[in-house]
Amino acid sequence: MKSKEAYRVPVETLFRICEARKLSLSDFFKLINE
Repeated sequence: MKSKEAYRVPVETLFRICEARKLSLSDFFKLINE
C-alpha cells in the first residue's frame, strides 16, 4: 500500500481489516500516513 505504484484496495477489505484489528477507518489512515 505504501509503494509508489498505484495499488487499489476495496473499501470493504479495508473495513474488514479495521474491524479485525478493532480500528476505525480514520485510525487506519492515520497509521498509514506515519
